[in-house]
Amino acid sequence: MGYVSDDGLLDRIAALRAAGTPFVIATVIGTRGSTPRKVGAKMIVGGDGGLDGTVGGGMVEHKVVERARALLAAPAVERFEWDLASEDAGGMVCGGRMEFLLEPFQVRPAAFVFGAGHVGEALSPVLLRLGFAVTVADDRAELLAADRLPGARLEHGDPAALAARLDIPASAFCVVGNKTHRHDQAVLGALLRRDPVPRYVGLMASRKKRGELFAAMEALGVPKAVVERVHCPVGLAIAAETPDEIAVAIAAEMVAELRGRKG
Repeated sequence: MGYVSDDGLLDRIAALRAAGTPFVIATVIGTRGSTPRKVGAKMIVGGDGGLDGTVGGGMVEHKVVERARALLAAPAVERFEWDLASEDAGGMVCGGRMEFLLEPFQVRPAAFVFGAGHVGEALSPVLLRLGFAVTVADDRAELLAADRLPGARLEHGDPAALAARLDIPASAFCVVGNKTHRHDQAVLGALLRRDPVPRYVGLMASRKKRGELFAAMEALGVPKAVVERVHCPVGLAIAAETPDEIAVAIAAEMVAELRGRKG
């Protein structure tokens, strides 16, 4: 008889979905030789730290959990094999090989918009409709109103301090468009000095301002290669002028980055 999935795992998936918690399903999709689990065995690695099910225990399961948690930060479907007799696997006596498929679910890309002005107000609902989890940060409390930015998480305070303090994952998309050049420089510096630097950093600026800010970043010791990753002027070149048009251009560039379409 082949492997039969445990209904308890389905209950766990339903609970994670209801809570909006991301998770990874790890499935054994191939085996050779003697292995602790057979094809179809599943384990759930939750973004809340929980583990359900097993794909074999020991070092092999440790490796699966490690890779699954990395995928929660940088979502991608991954397939890999593991030699159970290898030293990395702890030299398991069974000595077979196992192949796994890791699938992330409900991992919403995180977007951080620094600046709640006209463009930030226009950009937030577009990104929410596209499935991003949106945070808007600004030091102007009057702009951070729930009825003005519905659905977004609102963070009030010094933008640069928030850029350094907030939990911004490596997979995050950040857009910088504050009320002043000084604020933009401070936020950009905070983002580019994070370890790791967020996947996407976009700066609303003219080409002249771009040169000044990029020079300032290098003066702060940010490597040139990191500075040159900044999307500036942010957004696809569609001759956008109004806040709504600029929001569309920015969102389109973010989707292109998300889907791996450069340029």
